[in-house]
Amino acid sequence: FTLECHSYKSFLKKWHYHPELELVIILESTGTRFVGDNIEKFAPGEIVLIGRNLPHLWLNDKAYFAENSDLTVKAFVIHFGEDFANHLTHIPELSCIKQLFQRARRGIRFDGPTNEEIIRQVEHMFDMNEFDKVIELLSILRSLSEHPFAKLLSSAGFVDSFRDKQNR
Repeated sequence: FTLECHSYKSFLKKWHYHPELELVIILESTGTRFVGDNIEKFAPGEIVLIGRNLPHLWLNDKAYFAENSDLTVKAFVIHFGEDFANHLTHIPELSCIKQLFQRARRGIRFDGPTNEEIIRQVEHMFDMNEFDKVIELLSILRSLSEHPFAKLLSSAGFVDSFRDKQNR
């Protein structure tokens, strides 16, 4: 998996999808988030898990594109393949992660006080060795699977109608 801290003037204005799952943690930024057929405003503290091949875009508010704007975007982003934990999800105690990945096919937004601890965990990952990063990611995924304020974003109808071959 990859772990990155993005710091830009604005998010890329690009509607895209990829085979990796994407965990996005908004630290600084506001605008409109597009995930599948869901369109909502986003703000700092938001955590979103995007499933494989689910189209998405974060579009900053107009103020970010003003000539003299000093607004910036800061976000933690983790990409990983769905097979990241596939072998582990056959272990009954880790089936919650497999279920989380299945729900993520529609995109999931996480809100509430639980997010603060998850943000701290991701922040600490930057200082960990590779082995500990894997363990911490599994811990974060478990926390997300049990998150009390999780909302599915895209409709099941959109996900079922989206065909990779037709949309290349």
